[in-house]
Amino acid sequence: APRVHHQWQPDEAVVEERLPDSVVADLKGRGHSTRSIAASAIAQAIQWTSDGNLHAASDPRVPSRAAAYEA
Repeated sequence: APRVHHQWQPDEAVVEERLPDSVVADLKGRGHSTRSIAASAIAQAIQWTSDGNLHAASDPRVPSRAAAYEA
């Protein structure tokens, strides 16, 4: 899903270009200054499930994949 990042300095919402125009218009209507970028940070994650297993996940927006390491 397209991402939005807002921080204090500078006081603006950075939105990914794929974010629907209606959402950007709503943000502006609520008083937010916005700036569009192609893509924001890429996420890589590890999920620790309740049964003690680990699962790797890679952001589907980039040409990479999750890798597993066994000790």
